[in-house]
Amino acid sequence: MAPHHRSVWDLVLVVDISASMVAWYPTVDAFARKAHELSLFTDVHTVRLYSQANGGPDATVDNAAAQRANLHTPDGGGRRKVVFVITDGVGHAWSYGSLWPRLNAWGRHHTLAILHVLPHQEWTRTGVSTRRLKLRSPHPGSPNSEMAHRPEEVDATEKPAEPDEFTDREVVIPVLEMRKRWLQQWSRLVLSNLWVPHQAITVPAQYRSPTHLPHPVESGDDVDAGDRVNSFRGSVSPTAFELATLLAAAPLNRHIMQLVQAELLPESGPEELAALLTSNLLTAVNAPSDTDPHDRITFEFRPQVRQFLLAAGTSPQTLRVVKTVERYLSPHNDAVSGISQRIENRIAAESPAITYDNFPYMQVEYAVLTALSGPHGEAAKGLGARLEQYLYSNGHSAR
Repeated sequence: MAPHHRSVWDLVLVVDISASMVAWYPTVDAFARKAHELSLFTDVHTVRLYSQANGGPDATVDNAAAQRANLHTPDGGGRRKVVFVITDGVGHAWSYGSLWPRLNAWGRHHTLAILHVLPHQEWTRTGVSTRRLKLRSPHPGSPNSEMAHRPEEVDATEKPAEPDEFTDREVVIPVLEMRKRWLQQWSRLVLSNLWVPHQAITVPAQYRSPTHLPHPVESGDDVDAGDRVNSFRGSVSPTAFELATLLAAAPLNRHIMQLVQAELLPESGPEELAALLTSNLLTAVNAPSDTDPHDRITFEFRPQVRQFLLAAGTSPQTLRVVKTVERYLSPHNDAVSGISQRIENRIAAESPAITYDNFPYMQVEYAVLTALSGPHGEAAKGLGARLEQYLYSNGHSAR
């Protein structure tokens, strides 16, 4: 559909790149490519949003990209803006509300919506808590600050809340799944002056500290690893749990995760990987980003979780993962070169000398040998002793 408004339109994709969003990068890339193919927009801009800046509740954006897109300027640089914020709502800034003033400012001047990558029924587990409202745009492509809203169940004769009646100059923002039906409903809203039902949030102009600070359930390392794994198994699909058992045999970053998915569990998708990334089984290390090299470890299982997951898998599966990772990583990292031969022949004593850089990879090799047990027991014992010696020699300073 061509825009009904005479001014020129740009699309701005504000992409959340918190650690848990790595599962959705291929989806976001595909969405951006489709947007570029449309004749509706003059330009399509991408702006990174850091909703977990420094691991805390603050949020930042890539200001250079935002300035190029004229995202912060009220007149949009002379062009009307459609702004989609793409997120899973997991970053701390969503739960703490520190993003609200920024979203409020964008919604005052542009047409703004949040595209939630998770299904609607899972939004309650995230920091984007919506309610169902009826919204009306006074003219096609109006900014969110001009939208009226009312609860869906309110009688049509009751006076709706107009924008100037919002508390603290709140702005209402539609939230939708990245699905055709949801986008069609949103299009009805912004291209007409009809009342359209939508899941939405209202955000204030000023940051308000929450009265109850959210925190991950059972996030501490004092939680028993077996209980942690059993709880995860009971809350996700069998495919998601199988994916977790496969990834337990690998050093973790988004490239390796997606490789193992594609080659060994092709029936799984971003939803299954997201279930693991948003669980309390993993912790992010080394500030994962969308530009990480292929061999940089950016995620690690919490203590003993890897062992419990490997025990829930099978030996043939574990060996397939090891061989896949070796084929993929050995040209870039000597630590995994020859790992499948060492494991199959139970000669871990011939593994590379342990260094600060390869220590995490050797820990994975040790976990695999331990899980295979039986004839691999001696090799596991030998490698375990070398790891302990390295830790002792370096004052327990290994990461």
